[in-house]
Amino acid sequence: LAVKEQVLWLLTSDVLAADVPPLAGSRSTNTTAGTFNYALGNLRMSEIVVPRHKVVVVVGEDGRVTVQASDIEAKLSSFTWLYKQKGPPHLKDSGTAD
Repeated sequence: LAVKEQVLWLLTSDVLAADVPPLAGSRSTNTTAGTFNYALGNLRMSEIVVPRHKVVVVVGEDGRVTVQASDIEAKLSSFTWLYKQKGPPHLKDSGTAD
């Protein structure tokens, strides 16, 4: 149990401290709305929940540690977003989300 607790602490603290790169792309709607460009920025995790009973930690004979986890939940703190339609009627907007 002690190894699992240490691995969980390292995993969650590293994820919460990590810089998440901005996401940007383009998506076709397959309708008359056409194509939209979008972006998300300033992404940062504010909370991560890893169910302890869904974590398996295996230490191999060579000292290698393998961690498998499932049903992980994460929350984002506020982030920026934008979208812009390429064709008519040229919709666009941007803002922040909490």
